[in-house]
Amino acid sequence: MKKLKVVFDFDGPLFDLIKALEVVKGIPVEKFDAYSFWDNKELTKEELDIIVDVCHTDELYVKYPMRELACVTKLYETGMVDVYVHSLCWSEDVEGIKHRILMRETPWMPVENMVFDVGSTKSILEDVDILIEDSAKNIDNSKARVMNLFFPQHNIKQTIMNPLFTEVHSLEEACDWIQKYLNNIS
Repeated sequence: MKKLKVVFDFDGPLFDLIKALEVVKGIPVEKFDAYSFWDNKELTKEELDIIVDVCHTDELYVKYPMRELACVTKLYETGMVDVYVHSLCWSEDVEGIKHRILMRETPWMPVENMVFDVGSTKSILEDVDILIEDSAKNIDNSKARVMNLFFPQHNIKQTIMNPLFTEVHSLEEACDWIQKYLNNIS
């Protein structure tokens, strides 16, 4: 049987960027009501400047931990899936930061399964079996052959047009959905 290609988004499902901004920089989670930082009407210009500055460093990733990745490791260990992580990055510096953190947190993951795109287009959405994502736009653009798992962030409101998705509220819940699917096909 061919392994399933399972793609986890980095910011959101694996690293709670918004909570990290609250803990590390004091910007309340409640101020985030839109997916794009620039669309949040409650954020001041000063707070947006702080976000842009800190997201170009490793400060958030050093001071705030990634989510517990044991369930992702367990999926990988089934031998039935190829686990990928994808992230859009504001710059090559951010790409390098996220790459180093992911290598530290998932030493079992092949480097070629860590996909970072600088810009605004997710290259990996075309060839995926299962997608775990916190962006409605990326769920809508997904060509996932098996399932899309939508991982909403805090009080951010998004509308998904793609009817083929399931909402999950934790990384463990996403892994459980995937494991149930694997159990059904094995």
